[in-house]
Amino acid sequence: MNPLAFTALDLRALRPYARPALLSLAIAAVAIVLPSRSVYGVLTATFFFAATIGPQYPFNLDERSHLDTLYATLPLSRRSVVLGRYATMVAVALILAAASVLVTLAAAPFLGESPDAGTLGMLTLGGFAAFCLFTAVQLPFFFSLGFSRARPFAFIAPLVGLAALFFAFGGRSELTLTALDRLATWPVLASAAIGAVLLLGASAALSIRLYAARDL
Repeated sequence: MNPLAFTALDLRALRPYARPALLSLAIAAVAIVLPSRSVYGVLTATFFFAATIGPQYPFNLDERSHLDTLYATLPLSRRSVVLGRYATMVAVALILAAASVLVTLAAAPFLGESPDAGTLGMLTLGGFAAFCLFTAVQLPFFFSLGFSRARPFAFIAPLVGLAALFFAFGGRSELTLTALDRLATWPVLASAAIGAVLLLGASAALSIRLYAARDL
């Protein structure tokens, strides 16, 4: 079984979790959009949700249903499991992003806004880069330790990112927004996305080594 076949199997296994996951995402989006009155918050909430909560679902399912043991009995290499799981995470993020763009366009008239295509594109690209970065940090922990033992580390990347912003700008929101506005250019975001994808590849290589050494 190749990695893409495992991804298809992974997505079918995750289907029952789609409804509670979308409900959690909707709650997060409302919590961000209502105070800010900005439709762009939906995209921000989507990628933050996908990066922090998304990876937990398949590893939780592996542990509760003993799927790791099942994988060992199938004609499936551990390398294919790792690569397929990374592809699953990217597929989930892209599906959620596409759904969020549609929700953003649908919600805009109710908030009296006209979403700018360029802003939507930059937010999607920047959000995807952040998702790849956060996922690259988290998945080696899950492959090395399993869901229960790795769960405390799941929020490391988001918390480190938020703490870095806070200490860099001393909690001064105007400086933070100004800095983010200057970084929000196509060359910067494209470079960040390419770098994050390369980091995700390095993370997958590390996960292959860690998962191969894990005693299932």
